[in-house]
Amino acid sequence: MGMGMGSTMARVGSIVSPLVSMTAELYPSIPVFIYGAVPVAASAAVTLLPETLGQPLPDTVLDVENRRRGKLRQQQQEQQKQMVPLQASAQEKNGL
Repeated sequence: MGMGMGSTMARVGSIVSPLVSMTAELYPSIPVFIYGAVPVAASAAVTLLPETLGQPLPDTVLDVENRRRGKLRQQQQEQQKQMVPLQASAQEKNGL
């Protein structure tokens, strides 16, 4: 999804670029403002993205949704509770 979004935005930028340059006929300082404001707005939007350093990559869409909601640890704990051991524990062997 990230590569597709990047490619789409590159195409939109190449379409809009001549139009922004044409605004210089009306107001000479508008292209400078637009070319300066768009990167600043984009960098502000990037600061809202979550930090992923050292975290495992999600395998499914459900993992992404749970991570967003902060339920990833809860789900892992529930899965561990539901796991059935393949070998009986030492206590169970002695009790039999």
